[in-house]
Order: sequence, then C-alpha cells, then structure tokens
Amino acid sequence: MSEPLLSAVCLHGSRRERLPKLKAALASQTAASDLEVVLVRREDGPDDGWGDDLACVVVPWTDAASLGGARAAGAGAASGRIVAFLLDHCYPDPGWAEALISSYVHRPWAAVGYRFRNANPNSYASDATFLANYGPWAMASAGEVHLLPGYNVSYRRRDLLAFDHELDVLLETDSSIHRRFIDAGSHLGIEPRATVAAECFESIGDACRSNASYARLMADRRAGLAGWSTRQRVGVALLAPAVATAFRLARIWRGTDDWRSAVRCLPPLVAICLSWALGEAGGFLVGTGRPGRLIHWELDAVRANG
Repeated sequence: MSEPLLSAVCLHGSRRERLPKLKAALASQTAASDLEVVLVRREDGPDDGWGDDLACVVVPWTDAASLGGARAAGAGAASGRIVAFLLDHCYPDPGWAEALISSYVHRPWAAVGYRFRNANPNSYASDATFLANYGPWAMASAGEVHLLPGYNVSYRRRDLLAFDHELDVLLETDSSIHRRFIDAGSHLGIEPRATVAAECFESIGDACRSNASYARLMADRRAGLAGWSTRQRVGVALLAPAVATAFRLARIWRGTDDWRSAVRCLPPLVAICLSWALGEAGGFLVGTGRPGRLIHWELDAVRANG
C-alpha cells in the first residue's frame, strides 16, 4: 500500500460487539486503498483483519491515558495527510473517506466535520439524544462553519501535529483546537457527503449524565487554557444554567428541518440541555470531577439496546 491519504483514528473501548460493525464500515469505503486505520484500543482481543485493501496500526491505550492522550497517541501513529477521528459507536457510510479527501483537496480546511445520522432511530430516547448531540450537523450544508462536533471530526494532520506537546490536552475537547484555529485565521468546514451513523443513548438518564460529563470537562479546560480567575469562573458558572440551556436548545432548533421531532422530543431535550449547562457550571466551579468518567460514557456505556 502506498502512503495513505487519510488515517481513520478509531478509539475502541470495552464494547467488543462494536468492533465488527466498525471494521465492516471502514472496509466498505470507496477510498479503501487511500485509507489507513489506526485502532487505539483499551481491550485486548482477537483481530481477524480489516480486509485486503485496508492497512491497520494498533496503538495500545494505557489505563493512565485520558481520552485526549489516547487520541493524541493515535494521531502520532497516523501517516495520512488527514486524521479523521471516530469513536467506536460511529460507523461511516461507504463514501465518507472519499468525500473527506476531496474536501481537503479542494479547500484549505484545517478541520472538517461530518454529517450525522442516527444509527438506531425510532426510539423516543435515541431520537432525542441524536437531536441533542448531533442535531446541528444532521442537515448541515457544505461550507465554512465556526462550530464543529467533538471527538468525531477530522483534521489536516500537519496542522493538528503543530500543537505538539499541547495536543493531548487540546484533544480532550475539540472546541479548544477549533478556537485556536479560528483565532489563527484558519478555516473549519463541513462536508455533508461524509456521513456517519452514530449510535445514540436509549436512556435519557444516561444521555444527561454523558452530556454533563463532557460539558464539565470542556468548561474546566476552557477556563484553564484561557487563564480565568476564580471570580470569572464563578460569574460564568452562575449564568450557565439559563444561558447555556437556552443556547443549546436554540442551536438544535436552527440545525434541524424536522421541527415535528424537535417538538415531540422537547421534554428530554430540555433535560439533556439543562444537564449540559449544570455540567458546565460544575466544571467552572470545581473542575472535571472523577477521572475516567467521560471515557465510560463515550466508550463503555450501553447505547443501543438492540
């Protein structure tokens, strides 16, 4: 295989049933010959190959490594010009890699986001979770944006690795990197042809806890990287429950063209968005909380019941 154009850096947790689905999705890529898989895995287990045209590099995930550290290790092991991150519950459609490669070739993007669809639709809870987590990118049009999702997102490798020793911290929450790119005059884009099917929680309680954990980490990292004082942290934390809840609900509403689903799912959406806002407040006030909690919600917790 010649030097790959795109490295799919996949984080795999303890849910072994997800790996065959992920393998099948990556092996079916129309640009498989230009694709390399970098599997960052926490669990040992059999590996029956990734198909004749798909190269795979396995990176062990030590117990001490955070999500950001694991992602940074995967990026460091990648050799493609594009690093495209995937959690193990997100399965790319066959044209995903080809669309991303084309997007980077034709525009000077530093980062490109995917379009999302629900991998386990038609459950009230999963529909609400999907709208809360991916609604703004479900019907996104191609072009420049100022907001991209976290964890399942791609970067031009040279731009990503330029962060060097900061990379593991910045990859804890991608919004930190996106903000750095925008401040430096770099551009973020959306490629709607690069579609990913994301498994969504079928428990509103789990969705709330997951959102709160991520928001708590993001808030603490944001305040730390910006050098906020205690007074600034407290002031923003007091505003977060009202402001952040309203902001996320408005973003979901603007991002969807299925307003009937948004209205139907409004009660759980409010609960999930409020959980996010309270998590943000907690992050500003007392930090990230128990180590490894976010890893549990992102990679180890049950999502789809089927």
